[in-house]
Amino acid sequence: MNDVELKNKGNKYFAARKYEDAIRCYSDAIAKKPGMSIYYTNRALCHLKCRRYDRVMQDCRAALEIDPMLVKAHFFLGQALLENQSYDESIRHFQRAQDLAKEQKVNYGDDIASLIRVARKRRFNLAEEARVSQEIELQTYLNRLIIEDRDRQIALAKQIASGCTGSPSSCKTATTSHKPLSHNKPVLAVPPQHPLQPHAPQADCDKENRQPGYGSTASNDGVESHGDSAESPSSGSAHPLSEGSKPEDEPSFNGQKSELAGDQGLSPKEISKKAEDYILELNHMFAKLDDRRRKRDVPDYLCGKISFDILHDPVVTPSGITYDRKDIEEHLQRVGHFDPITRTPLTVDMLVPNLAIKEVVDVFLEENEWAHDY
Repeated sequence: MNDVELKNKGNKYFAARKYEDAIRCYSDAIAKKPGMSIYYTNRALCHLKCRRYDRVMQDCRAALEIDPMLVKAHFFLGQALLENQSYDESIRHFQRAQDLAKEQKVNYGDDIASLIRVARKRRFNLAEEARVSQEIELQTYLNRLIIEDRDRQIALAKQIASGCTGSPSSCKTATTSHKPLSHNKPVLAVPPQHPLQPHAPQADCDKENRQPGYGSTASNDGVESHGDSAESPSSGSAHPLSEGSKPEDEPSFNGQKSELAGDQGLSPKEISKKAEDYILELNHMFAKLDDRRRKRDVPDYLCGKISFDILHDPVVTPSGITYDRKDIEEHLQRVGHFDPITRTPLTVDMLVPNLAIKEVVDVFLEENEWAHDY
């Protein structure tokens, strides 16, 4: 049997859905005449029916090396790439098949157009999945930040309540070693006596040992004295309750200001409640985004039949099919004066603006800004 007979025999097997037998016949035909591109596309179609997409791509690429203008090779290759999730390359081959079909005046109806829409939708959904993953990661990160800030501010509030302004370790040490003020009397250092200096009177010693700020004393002549008792030589620093300290001031933890507590002095319970409100509000915002994203879909009737983009200037033909004006006018100039789907005669003056679809498209784009990237 020669290559043509093998090809015809393979066609019969294909019509009977005996794809493996058809593949063997086409392979034998290729062995006898490897320069026939149609044999490769016939075998590729059998592999496509068997869902062996790698072999489909291999045969289609071999056919395109022989004949780059072969519509079937681009069409079958686009389908295999679509199933392999190579959406950009799939769309390119579908679009090339559509252009070649127009040039060669081969009618594929809506087959190529529908697959282009499928490829674009899948590509869009893949990008949506990536965006969803990023949003989930962002939501988790923001929740963690709120929880970490809550825990930090609760620890700060507890230390403020305990009267400690230092680091946690120093606060713990200070808490365990704290004693009542009455037990912490200052130890007064007596300056050494000069050998030639006479001993000070007992009254002066009593005056030196007097605690500062405990009232005034009267002199022998009845004049009231205030300032001497505050100037003790042993007081190297101010007393904890002296005028220089401000116990009413709010302490800070290593210079940090409370983000949740702010200047309001919230309690740990109030800080926890505020953090919970932040988390609820954040999660509610992301839930609203999820709900809007589920509705992202461009109806087919808003897309053109040639470019498969959203209709911007829709016009309707006498056959009742709506196209984008730019696309249909280009088709009439490049290919011929006929409707690309119904193949009925068509001229530019027969196109009528589809105002109803135009209004629907404008409303849809206004409510769904993401559709500009669809």
